[in-house]
Amino acid sequence: MPVGPHLISDKSALECLSLDETNWLDNFSYTVITPLFFAETLADLEKEVGKGRTPEQVVGSLAIRLGRSHEGPLRRRAKIEDKHH
Repeated sequence: MPVGPHLISDKSALECLSLDETNWLDNFSYTVITPLFFAETLADLEKEVGKGRTPEQVVGSLAIRLGRSHEGPLRRRAKIEDKHH
C-alpha cells in the first residue's frame, strides 16, 4: 500500500488523466472510492456511448485507470466498526 496521501476518486478526473498519470497516482497515493463513484460507473453501463465503443469498454478503461491499490467504500467502515465493538 502506498504511504502517500489518500485521494478521493472523481470519475471525471480519472477519465481525463492518461494511463501513465494514473499509474503515478497509484504508486504514490491511496485512492479512496466513494459510493457515488460506484453509482456513476454503474450508470455508465446503461448509457449510449460514441461510435465504435461499448459501455463495457468505457467502464473497463476507467477500471484500468483505477490501478490496483484502492479502497472500497465499505471496507474501511467495517474496520472502524470492528474496533468500536
